[in-house]
Amino acid sequence: MTRDEGKEVVRGFLHDQGLVVEEIPDAPNERRADLRASRASEEYIVEVKSRIPDREYFARLSAVGTAKREQFLGRTNAVVAQVRDGADQLQATPSQPDAFRLLALVAFATDPETQAIQFRATLYGTVDVLVPGKGASAVAIPCFYFSFSEFYRLRGLDAALIFLPGATQLCLNRWSERAAAMKESYLADLHRRHGALLDPEVLVAKGEAFLADCDLDRHDESGMLRYVKERYGLEHAFTFQPTKFTAGVVIPSEEAERKNGADAQEWRGSF
Repeated sequence: MTRDEGKEVVRGFLHDQGLVVEEIPDAPNERRADLRASRASEEYIVEVKSRIPDREYFARLSAVGTAKREQFLGRTNAVVAQVRDGADQLQATPSQPDAFRLLALVAFATDPETQAIQFRATLYGTVDVLVPGKGASAVAIPCFYFSFSEFYRLRGLDAALIFLPGATQLCLNRWSERAAAMKESYLADLHRRHGALLDPEVLVAKGEAFLADCDLDRHDESGMLRYVKERYGLEHAFTFQPTKFTAGVVIPSEEAERKNGADAQEWRGSF
């Protein structure tokens, strides 16, 4: 998905939800966000960031016929760069003093679910903590702010809106200067009513997540784990940071062979 395509996805969604949306014009030698949206007295400044397909993976698949890749399901440097760049553009865009500043992250490439996981982990510094479950099983509980959080670093970023095919999720930044107002905003209420509002404090209250909002050094994973165990009374707990492995192969199809000869190949999927 190109940048312009991502922008149109975000524009269309905001318009369909009853907001008046306009594109923010470029300014010579100055950075600007993409969109300005309003409803009643609320104003939202929105910068759109999209992920592109893994060109190296698909180039090898096309050239060789097989390819493999691994994707870390956590905070990534690539997403960090996108988030920080977007936050800079939002801060540089003139607006009303009480305008909300949102980063729209569009996960519409070849693996949107993985991209969304990376977006959330980068924003919240989320790491799964394994705790004992029933019998001999273990349960993975997300721990917010266990690792480095871009929300914590970027206090001028009020929320992030993650776009997946057919769905959106609004991620609240509790460290934002306007966190309380954002939580009561129209977009927050819209996503809350549809079960698509990510508010770590609500998940913690339900017993579905942990919170590590402490001043410890995030480089010290052992120290962070001790903090979480002490805070939540856990005797046994371990961090778990999974990696997703994908492999693909191009298989000649009978139809392609009939049309183009024995050397023709057609993409059939990945496993």
